[in-house]
Amino acid sequence: MSLGHRVSRGWYDSRMTDGAVTITTTGRHRRSRERPGPPAAIDIWPSAWRALAVSWTRRASGGNARCKWNTLLSAAGGTAFETAHDLLEALLSGGWVSLDEVWRDGRWQPLWIEFVALPDLRKTLGLPESGARQAAIEQARAGLLAALERWLAFPERPEQATRRDFSQFARGDTKGITAAEWDWLDAQVDLAACGITNHAPLLCLAAPLVLQMPRGQLNLAAAPDFLALPPSTLEQCNGAESAVTLWSLVENRTSFERVARNRGPAEGVLWLPGFPPGWWQTAITHLLQLAPAPARVACDPDPAGIEIAMHAGRLWNNAGLDWRPWRMSPGDLARLTQRKPLSDHDRARLAALGTLVLPLELDELAAALAMTGEKGEQEGYL
Repeated sequence: MSLGHRVSRGWYDSRMTDGAVTITTTGRHRRSRERPGPPAAIDIWPSAWRALAVSWTRRASGGNARCKWNTLLSAAGGTAFETAHDLLEALLSGGWVSLDEVWRDGRWQPLWIEFVALPDLRKTLGLPESGARQAAIEQARAGLLAALERWLAFPERPEQATRRDFSQFARGDTKGITAAEWDWLDAQVDLAACGITNHAPLLCLAAPLVLQMPRGQLNLAAAPDFLALPPSTLEQCNGAESAVTLWSLVENRTSFERVARNRGPAEGVLWLPGFPPGWWQTAITHLLQLAPAPARVACDPDPAGIEIAMHAGRLWNNAGLDWRPWRMSPGDLARLTQRKPLSDHDRARLAALGTLVLPLELDELAAALAMTGEKGEQEGYL
């Protein structure tokens, strides 16, 4: 019986190994399976298996390439669902791959596939490696993984970013990563969990503002709470009728939604998504050309919040507009019922802020943070 049938019925386990495949428990509801020894021949494989195996091996590279099972299953297409599971069983029982599985919905399900003898498999399938070209591919892919490690360790990275943001970070070019490289990178790691998505980011705002668009008008004031616009929509706006006399920027998403629902009739409210990503800065720069007004900026009362406020305020400075901190005083910090101790990283940030010229309220907040050794979140009071 094929692995496809066994997965769908959910009853394969350690008793179904036929004494060849080794099962290792790797965690709660997690296990790995592999067949030790040299890989078996594939001479009797059906042509459909070989064709799909060629497609899969082209997505991987190196002696121990790991791929997400869902990625390989998607590459097979809906009509090849059974073929994909049959091929997976053949690869596993033949010693070509090891399989990481998770117990979910009452059955063991494939999670990660690791090609343990990929160069030999490619050669057996008639896909010999091209030395120089393959070395260049390997080097480029290693560079992407190294860039991703730097990205994850970068304190100023946005919580959500586009693939173009990461490409700019990794290679200095928003289109510097090829489609094939994205496919490979997506097979190695969960990009969404790293805050990197392929979908357009959204600018969340509420304002008494009518945008003049190529196909008509967009009245933001009609929304009772707030709207989310792709930056490309704002880029196409060629004019606006604005009644905004003050922009309120709020970092915490929950606090933003509360402020947006309770805004004044001439107030515009913007969600500030942490350290402002490039797309957000570009969108806000254009928005301030359409609807210029001073701003007040509310961020968490912590060292990072002070930095974020300064980053956002710089956009208003560049537009020749005033801005000020809002709800970021020592008193706001003191009134919080729950506070957290500063980490070593927080203290390093606080020391770096000492080199900047801060607005009075932020300077007083920095002093209070240093004195109390505690920080907070604006959600507790805004």
